[in-house]
Order: sequence, then C-alpha cells, then structure tokens
Amino acid sequence: MKLYNMIFPVWLLWIFPTMWLIIMPANLIIDGLVIWLTLKFLKIADIKTALKTVIWRTWVCGFLADFVGCLLLFSVNLIKFSPESQIYWWWNNNMMAVNYNAFANIYAFTFTTFALFISAYLIYWFNSRFCLKEAPLSAKQKKQLAISLAVFTAPYVFFLPSSLIF
Repeated sequence: MKLYNMIFPVWLLWIFPTMWLIIMPANLIIDGLVIWLTLKFLKIADIKTALKTVIWRTWVCGFLADFVGCLLLFSVNLIKFSPESQIYWWWNNNMMAVNYNAFANIYAFTFTTFALFISAYLIYWFNSRFCLKEAPLSAKQKKQLAISLAVFTAPYVFFLPSSLIF
C-alpha cells in the first residue's frame, strides 16, 4: 500500500507530521468559534462558562468522528479485484475516484457524501450524548448546539480533490 492512495487529510498528516501542529489548534479554534457563535445566537448569558465546559470534549469527539469518516473512505482501498473480475468497476469507479477526486463520478460522490454524513451524524451524536451533558444549557439549547456543530464542523475537506496536490 502506498501513501498516495490515502485520502486527505490522513495522508497529509502522515507525510507531514508537523501539520498536526497546525490542524489541531485550527480545529480547536473552529470548534470554539462555532460554539461561541451558536451560544451567542441562542442568547446564552454566560457564554464563557458554557464554552469552557464543552470545548475539550467537543474537540476530541470531533476528531474521533472525522477519523471514522476517514476510515470509511479508506475502506474502498481494502477491496481488490483482478481486471478479469466481473465487478472490476469498483476499482475504477470508487477506489481511484474517492482517493483522488470525489467529483469524478456519481459513485465516488455518493460514497464520499455518505462518509461525510456519517461523520456529521457522529459529531451530533457525540455532542448530544456526551460532550454537552454538563453544559449549563436547556435540552433544546443542547440539541441546537449539537446540530450547529454537526453542520458547521463536518469534514467537508473529504471533497477536496487530492489530485490537485499531486
């Protein structure tokens, strides 16, 4: 298995480990900004306390949800067929397209969108069940914040064509 077959950002983080030093704080800032803006929109009085209560769990669980989506995308690399196989289209229509450009065909786009939705759902689920449990918010506000985090911090980078980079 070669590293250039891996989807962004996983392969980028393995090839350039120092990218973690940029990705992790940037993700923390984005998560914090989404939480802050959502709490401001919900007219929460003590935003600072609510933010301190949830930011670290939200950040870690967001990475976990993104990692699950990356594993799902990477799973297309695990299925190998010979050119003589009746279902060799998997290689041409899914594996290569998912790895290099999700917009190459409908199969790759659908699969990448599915991985994005799984990650977004997990972001929502982790936040609603675990991360926001101790937040000084009502149940309705917790649900709205979890939805906001799922929508605005979903890994849209899955659609970034790695073929543009190499």
